[in-house]
Amino acid sequence: MSSASLRLLLVFAACSICGALPQRALACSPPSPEYWCTVPTVLPVAGSTIPANAGAIYVLMGGGSLALTDYPALTGSDGSTISLSPEAIPSLGDSVARLRLLAPLVEGVEYRLSGLAATGPCGPAAEPLETSFYVGPPAAVPTHPGVFSVAESHVVAGGSCTASDQSDASFGYVDDPALLPWRALAVARLITDGSAPDGFLSLDRHYGVTWDLSVSCETPLATVRTVSLAVVVPDVFSGETNQVELDMSCNTFESCSVGDSRRPHDRGPTRGTTLLVLAVGFAALWRARRTVSARR
Repeated sequence: MSSASLRLLLVFAACSICGALPQRALACSPPSPEYWCTVPTVLPVAGSTIPANAGAIYVLMGGGSLALTDYPALTGSDGSTISLSPEAIPSLGDSVARLRLLAPLVEGVEYRLSGLAATGPCGPAAEPLETSFYVGPPAAVPTHPGVFSVAESHVVAGGSCTASDQSDASFGYVDDPALLPWRALAVARLITDGSAPDGFLSLDRHYGVTWDLSVSCETPLATVRTVSLAVVVPDVFSGETNQVELDMSCNTFESCSVGDSRRPHDRGPTRGTTLLVLAVGFAALWRARRTVSARR
């Protein structure tokens, strides 16, 4: 076999093997100005109900900070006042702040928050943070976050992040019944391939809306992505739902694809296919060499 033929075969083999190897895909989630300029949000949101045994209310920071113009307090419909102590929650980083109650809540009373100003990523909020909520009966501590599942998956041609294709998937969530009384205080975020790059969202405000994930197909990449939902009621409960395995892939030989990884899915050349191609290549070159030798 000539050196030129050998060189050609090695290049062919390298291309075949590289195309067959899966690689990690890149999540596509460009931040919008509206996202970065949101001000902190108080949990529970207005009109919600929380258990009487809740020991705090919380602030979903959204990249902002609190500015205490007055000492924050809750004023009850029964004429009572409960002072609040703003505190950080180390386990949640800068995502959520705690407003610890310095007296117990009274069941059946409506409370209103006052005296809490905030600064968002784009400057001070125009109005102080406010909320009002009702107090229901004491509730048991949840033991399970609920069930996570694929709602829809498809490929978008020329997705929103780049001009290239992207694989999109939407996920549905149903919380455990024991979590229902605490939902107004709960926060959640997607866990993809064991990491959680994005901050927490209010579970109550996001409930009934699908959780979305996109994978950009700008470069020839492939992955099997595990997705789950982390659900946290600060100071009460923290858990992760069941993992959903979803094949969101791109490779050298085909465009984007998305599907349940438990079903057979064509993700490009397999090891067997690669070996077969190499064998055919070797045979063709050997036959060509024998033909040239016979003519001599």
